[in-house]
Amino acid sequence: MALFKYCSRDTRKESTTIERKVQEKIQLLKEDKTGVTQRGKYNDYTPEQRARIGKYAYENGPTKAAKHFSQVLDKTVPEPTARRLKAEYLKKIAEMKREYNEGSIVEIVVKELPTKHQGRPFLLDKALDIAVQDYIKGQREFHAPIKTTNVMCAAEAIVAARDRRLLVEHGGHIKITKSWCKSLLGRMGYSKRKYSIAGKVSVYRLKELQGDFLADIQA
Repeated sequence: MALFKYCSRDTRKESTTIERKVQEKIQLLKEDKTGVTQRGKYNDYTPEQRARIGKYAYENGPTKAAKHFSQVLDKTVPEPTARRLKAEYLKKIAEMKREYNEGSIVEIVVKELPTKHQGRPFLLDKALDIAVQDYIKGQREFHAPIKTTNVMCAAEAIVAARDRRLLVEHGGHIKITKSWCKSLLGRMGYSKRKYSIAGKVSVYRLKELQGDFLADIQA
């Protein structure tokens, strides 16, 4: 006998809490149009710092450069980073030399090493992307099933809360698609198997169901 027929999935509290969190996130985005979001600290460097590290690594070696600038900047500068900036510094020197005639006497000075963009740009800016991820994490926290259609609806609602004109249907450049939702879930480390978890099972009307169960057994 299937005992689960006497049970039903308790989704009322889960869905209410999730929706409340989504609404809170949307309200925060409405109030903060700048979209400033606190993130963890990263070892990022200004173009000027990158040039200084690269030059020092070229003149003194990556190991000494890493040790020196870890003290100067008061944060860890890994040796591989110093080695990479040394290579970028030398490449920049070579590029600047090619811009001048071979016979000219010009002192080559590299003042900046701009950061290069890595990979494809995200569809949403940092604040919106994090807001959608928070929604997904909220669903996972309460064991609610995560579907691409749910993520699409949440993403569109969060973007619209910031500025509906960003969406394609309102003349903007943002179009939320299923492929984007799958990509987002992939970035978060969720496979299809992981983000399709069933909700918890709980029992309503316990006394009444116990009576029905005993009646079925005795029949």
